[in-house]
Amino acid sequence: LKYANQRAAEIFGYEPAELMDGMTGFDVVAESDHETLRENLRRIRDGEIERVRDEYTGLRKDGSTVDFEFQSAVIEYDGEPALLGVVTDISERKQRRMELEQYETMIEAIPEAVFTIGEDGYVISTNEGACDQYGYSRDDFRNGVHYSDLIAEEDVVQFEKATNRAAADPDSHIETVTLTHTGITEDGRRFPAEAHFGLLATPDGVIAAGISIDISDRKQRKRRLKVLNRVLRHNLRNDLSVIRGEADYIGSKTNDDVLKAHAETIVGASERISAMSNEIRGVEKTLGSTGDHGEINLANIVR
Repeated sequence: LKYANQRAAEIFGYEPAELMDGMTGFDVVAESDHETLRENLRRIRDGEIERVRDEYTGLRKDGSTVDFEFQSAVIEYDGEPALLGVVTDISERKQRRMELEQYETMIEAIPEAVFTIGEDGYVISTNEGACDQYGYSRDDFRNGVHYSDLIAEEDVVQFEKATNRAAADPDSHIETVTLTHTGITEDGRRFPAEAHFGLLATPDGVIAAGISIDISDRKQRKRRLKVLNRVLRHNLRNDLSVIRGEADYIGSKTNDDVLKAHAETIVGASERISAMSNEIRGVEKTLGSTGDHGEINLANIVR
């Protein structure tokens, strides 16, 4: 090393004078990268290349390592060929790259469809789960798929309203928007879906990022549970009618006061269970209704 400025020395934890006191490039490069450095120097010496740009793991004076990029070109120094290089500490950049790769790996591992969508409504990026769910290829998405191609026409308005509401109130505490809608595949198949997305401000504008879940199985389970619930309630009412009838019959045919009391207890219990079943059914209807809701002034009611 013939020359090193202060910044280059700081990257490796030395003073410039220390680097220029008989040290070589191999002294500041980790042994695992010696072969790469040796090969680059050979190619330059043999005239195969005039410039080189590569990344190395550096070895600092205290024994710790640092990731750096070395860009160099052949020059003449004191009448001899030499390398003039620029050393850049890329530790943070490499860490961000590693984190991004880990993030991309996690996204690809998600079976549901993951999207980022630009301000113009076109898909920017997605995962393999989106290809499986909607039937488009990666090339299809890259060539231009609008979000409205992925949802039923009647659901476009609710997406626009939700997006505009979130964009108009950037300080709102709503971190994500959840919308149930009908998804549309590339071949036109419709399926129930649930979208969860949020808005992100980027240098290129505001983008939407989120996930779309095919809830066909969930809907099917709900339908099956509803049928099962109806059947069980029907059977329960029938069995309670039989129990109440039998208890009434026993009470009417015996003169034993103790048996009459037991029969009346059975009748009373069966009637309470039947009434409770009807109340539960009423609550379910109320909770499941989609009628208009409005505000009620309780003060006026209790006066």
